[in-house]
Formats: sequence, C-alpha cells, structure tokens
Amino acid sequence: MRIMLATLVAAGLAANCTANPLHFQFADDMQIGCPGDTDVERLAAREVQKYVSLVAGAELPIVAAAEGPGIVLVAGDADGVGELYSIDISARRVRIRGNCPVTLLFGVYDFLETHLGCRWLAGDEVGEQIPRRLRVRIPTSTRVERPSMPVRTFFLRREPEMWWALRNRLNGFYTREFVESLGTGTRRSLLYLPADQGGIHAWYRIVPAQKYFDKHPEYFAMIDGKRTPGSLRSGQICTTNPDVIRIVADAARAYFEQDPAARVFSIAPNDGYGWCECESCRALDEQLGGARNWAARNQPIVTDRLLYFANQVAERALDGLPNRELFIFAYVNYVVPPQVVKPREGVTVWLCHYRPACYAHAISDPDCPENALFLQHLRTWGQWPERMGIYAYTDKSMWEGLPRPIVRSMMADIELFDAAGIPRYVAQSAASNWGQMGALYWATTKKLWDTGADVERLLHRWCAGMFAESAQPMWRFVSVLEKAVADSGEHFNASPTVEGPKLFSARDLDEARECLRQAAALAASEKVSQRIETTRRAFEYGAGYLDFAHAYAAWNAAGERKQLQKALEAARALAGQGGRRGRDFKDRLPSLERELATGLVWVGFGKEETKGGRRCFNSDETGLGDGAAGWATFETVIKDRTAPHLLIATVWGKSGSFSPVVCSKGQGAGYSSGGVWTRLRLIEGDLSGKEQWDRLVFRIEPEWLDPESAKQRIGFGGGDSQTWIADVAIERAAE
Repeated sequence: MRIMLATLVAAGLAANCTANPLHFQFADDMQIGCPGDTDVERLAAREVQKYVSLVAGAELPIVAAAEGPGIVLVAGDADGVGELYSIDISARRVRIRGNCPVTLLFGVYDFLETHLGCRWLAGDEVGEQIPRRLRVRIPTSTRVERPSMPVRTFFLRREPEMWWALRNRLNGFYTREFVESLGTGTRRSLLYLPADQGGIHAWYRIVPAQKYFDKHPEYFAMIDGKRTPGSLRSGQICTTNPDVIRIVADAARAYFEQDPAARVFSIAPNDGYGWCECESCRALDEQLGGARNWAARNQPIVTDRLLYFANQVAERALDGLPNRELFIFAYVNYVVPPQVVKPREGVTVWLCHYRPACYAHAISDPDCPENALFLQHLRTWGQWPERMGIYAYTDKSMWEGLPRPIVRSMMADIELFDAAGIPRYVAQSAASNWGQMGALYWATTKKLWDTGADVERLLHRWCAGMFAESAQPMWRFVSVLEKAVADSGEHFNASPTVEGPKLFSARDLDEARECLRQAAALAASEKVSQRIETTRRAFEYGAGYLDFAHAYAAWNAAGERKQLQKALEAARALAGQGGRRGRDFKDRLPSLERELATGLVWVGFGKEETKGGRRCFNSDETGLGDGAAGWATFETVIKDRTAPHLLIATVWGKSGSFSPVVCSKGQGAGYSSGGVWTRLRLIEGDLSGKEQWDRLVFRIEPEWLDPESAKQRIGFGGGDSQTWIADVAIERAAE
C-alpha cells in the first residue's frame, strides 16, 4: 500500500548539470552501494545487478558504500514492527531503504517491477517477463510502502514458486530449507511450517494413532461408545484429556525452542468430523454455553470446545515465548462463532471460506445465501481481528480441474477482509497450476499488498505480460468464463460433477476455445506460444471433465445407458492425458466399466480379494479390526421408482452379518448428517456360516426409495463390519 508519493523537482540544480533533474538515468560512473553485511542484503544487491544488466545493459559494480551515484541499498534492524520500505529516486541516486533486510529485498523487487518493468507472472521460468530497453528514464519521486495485509501466504512447495512468491512480496509459507538458503537476515520475516506439516491440519501428526492408540485409546475420540483412532482425513482427539493437552503443548514448545526463528505452529484438528462424545467433552460443551447443532451437516458445533483447548495449549506452550502463533481453524462444524470462549493471545484462528461458501459470487453479494451466512460469521469472528486469518480456497482440489473463473470475486473478498481489519491471508494453493489459475495467483499477490489495486488493471497487466501480442484474446478468454458463471445464475462450491454442467454450456466452452485459437494465431514468440499451449491444455482437461460431468449427470437423472457410455468414453480420454488428474481417472475407469456392465457403483469397499474361487470385496474399506469408521455402499439408477425391486447378492457364508439398508432420504447422507436409511426385507436365503457363497434376496418397496434422486444408495455395513460380497444385482420384482 503506497502511503506517500511526491515528485521531487530539483529546481536549484546548476545550469551546467548534464543530468535531467526530473529523471534518473543509468550512467557509467554508477554503482550499487550495499553497506550491509547480511546474506539477504547481498542477495538484494545481486538481484539489482542482474536485472539492471538485463533491462538497461548497465553493468553496475557492488560496493560496500552508503552513498554515491547509482543505487544505494540500506536495511534497518526492525524485528516484529511490521514491513516498511521506502524508494527515493533523485537525478543521480536511487535509495531503497527497508526496515529490515527482507523488506529491503521487497523494496528492490518493487523498484525492479514498477520502474524497470520486470514481472514475475508465474512460478516457472516461462513466467518471467524482463523487458530489454537500452535507455531507462525513471521519474524522480519518493514513496513509502507497507502492505495492506501483513501476512500474505500460499502453501509453497517447489523452489520456482518460492522465488515467484518472494519476488511478488509474499512472506510465507515457504519451506524452512528455502528460508535458510537465503542466509542470515530473515529476522523472522518469512514464515514457514514444520517440515513434516504439509498443511494446517495437525492432530494426526502431533498425536499419531500409530504411536499412542494401543496403549492410550483414551487420547482419541469416543464415538458411539467406542474410542476411534484419528487420521488426517477422519477422527479427532479427546481435547479434554489432560495428557493430550500436555502432549500437544509440549510438541509446540519443543518446536519453538529447537528453532528460535520459527514463528508459527499448527495445533489444528484433523480434516473431517469424528468429535469426541465422552462424558468430559460433553460436560465441557454444557459449561461453555450448551450443545448446539450445525444444520449444514447435522454435526455438533464444537467451536467453544476447540478454542478452550487451544487456549489451554497456548498457556502452557507459549509461556515466555513472545511473538509466536498457534494455528487452529474455524471450519465445517466449528466455523460457527463461539458463544463463550474467545481466542487468547498467541492463538490464530483461520476462518475457512469453505462451508457456507459460494465461489460464483463475492462474499459481500447480498443475493447469495451461502455467502450471506458466511458474512455473518465473518462479522462475529471479526470481534478479534488481531487473532484472525482468512483461509481462502484459491485452488480447490475437489473442483477436479474444471474452469474456476473467480478472479474478480476473490479480489472483492480481499477488499472485504482488509476492511474488516483481518491481517492474515493464506491461499490454499502451491501456486503451481498457473496454466489454469495463473491470473488469480498473480492478482492475489498484488491485491494482498495493496487492496486498492484495480482488478481490471491487474488482469490486463497479467495478460499483457504473459501473452504480449496475444493479450487481448487471452483477456477475453479469462472474462468469457467469468461471464458464463455470472450469466448462469448458479452457485458453486465443491461438487464439480453436479455443479459444473450448470455453470458452463457447450457454447461457453466454444467461445473460450475460440479465444485461445485467436491468441495462438497472434503469438509471435515461442515463449508466448508455450504459455498459450499450457493454458489450452489446462482448459481442455476441464472441458473434457465437463463432457464427462454432463453425460454422467444425465445418466444419474434418467438412467440412459448411452449417457453412461458417453461418460466412460470421456473418462478414458481424460485418463490418457497423464499427470495426477489423468491417473485419478485411470484409477476410476474400472468402477465406471463395472457400472456400465452392471449398473452398480461400489463405494467404500476394501481391496479386491479371492474367496471360494471368486473375486470379492470386503465391506470394511479401512482395514480389518482397526476400529475406523467406514461405510460400504452400492449406487444404482432405478428408473421406475413406482415399482418394487429385488436386491440379489452373493455373500460369503462366514460373513459377520448382512443387513442392507436403502437411503430413503438425504441422497446418501449418513445418519449423523440427516440421512434416513430403511432396512431391506430378506425374502430368500440366509447366511450359512460356512465357507461357501450364499445367495440372498431382499425386497425393496418403492416407498423406501429416495424420491429426490434417480440414483439410489444401498448400504452394506460400516466400521469394522466384515461382509464379503462377490456379486450384486437389482431387478424389478415380478408382479
């Protein structure tokens, strides 16, 4: 954020001075003065030397001087007082001063970008734009800069994206190794997470079930009267257990003591649900305002419980350790603001725009119900802005590579967060998928630094930098997709197969494809052609997924097998594209092929086995005897929901039990999320208890089916249920 800008007019210069008093120009006697001795200051000097040479052809020596003609770099010794740098440009000297070595480096990148035209538009080398100009004339001026958002972070993993982030003035989350590679002088200015922590979910890592569950099951959540081990994707710890509080606090304190430069550590829950129902946890809920229910998923609201736990951990972990932060989330059934507890000093709450959420609209849009509810949460959490951060879904893995045109809405959201006084922002992204999301990545870095930056100007600047002579059709490409979403009138969050076909028509995709064709025809350099091709490949994957989604949605709605055949063909094409998403579809092909052959989808079963000479699957997806929750189901389209049907299953005789149920309400939702499941009536056969395959027939009455969906879900067991199934068929019952 620019806080001062003034043109300096040197009216008193001698008449015979050869320098233009209104402009700085490079000259033969100029140098880079760098009196500081930290590694970061020396890096700043080398970066100036490198890019000045590339842009202006001037070879400036680096000297340990605080004065002289040329560019002078000065770093202060501030620690923990915020980022601040100044750029003073006179006729013969550019002085860049940072309040610490890292802000000096940020000031250097600002100067190179603003005054020499350098751009770091994407993480890969292909994303660097360096103009070649023989003559550089920079207007004299003085300005002081500080960021609108003090904490500006992505989850960076690869070195190219880390350099991209540094040059665009992000201060985290880097890896510790990258920060250390910059040398001394970081002074806690750059944020990083522990090496074994890929994200903010942390309980599975601090209290691993593999280490503790056998001897201390009481450390883990009690669910339906049974202790259940936690993992990254499911199950939590018992937050009222004093030993658990001690283990988490000691882990945080040990981390900070072993690495005095570290500033942040996560003590956030695992993903998913599975919260403890023990007597102590329930009693605490009552003490902290009483039990509440999160209607979105029929889950208990545990916000006060989580904050109470985090405050206890912070009290033990941070005593005598100032300027450290422990991270938790406000997410799913703890996104609802607390009733009683507030976060204490040292506890940072990352408010997730996940659910309630809509990405088709800005959060401030009054006509978007999901975002209106999120805005209510934001305003209440905003009572403690100094303790808050925003967790933004810049990339969303669940969106399966579909076009996600959200630049304008997310930039409006950043303005909203800044107005609310929230100082922290993390983009859930490694900034590596620039072919699909590059404009959003780059615009986010600029908007976090200066929330007053104009989004249209940013988009035009990004397109011009990346695509040069092809900029105009590429700007239209970005805008066509955003307009398609706006014109659809739809909302979207995280259901690509359901929501995607509603957002983008074939006509929208053809219009976007035409923009790419025009851009490719105008490209005059290999670099621009390469950038357009990378964008095209990302787009065509998304378009291919939409082909799959359109066909699969039609199959689910009406049971037309030709639509399922079309979906399978689209999936095969996607599987052949390679990469992670290609592998995902390759793994999905057997299920789709089986669905086409049998009309059934097997969900939540264990790996394939052989019993009695037949291929079969066990109903315990998570493993025998591990106690983890699981739910094995079949999905099938029943076109005529007015007639009774038969479920015919071939089941191993020594299975523990076999009592299938059909989802009568909730489209597959579990009991805890409001789903209604009706037990089927056995009309033929029974389990023999012998090592043989038994044929069982159940009757499904039409009134038991879910009237909201053609595709029906039939459940076969959960938890540690041990049922082996070889074949299943659904047939219409004889009259």
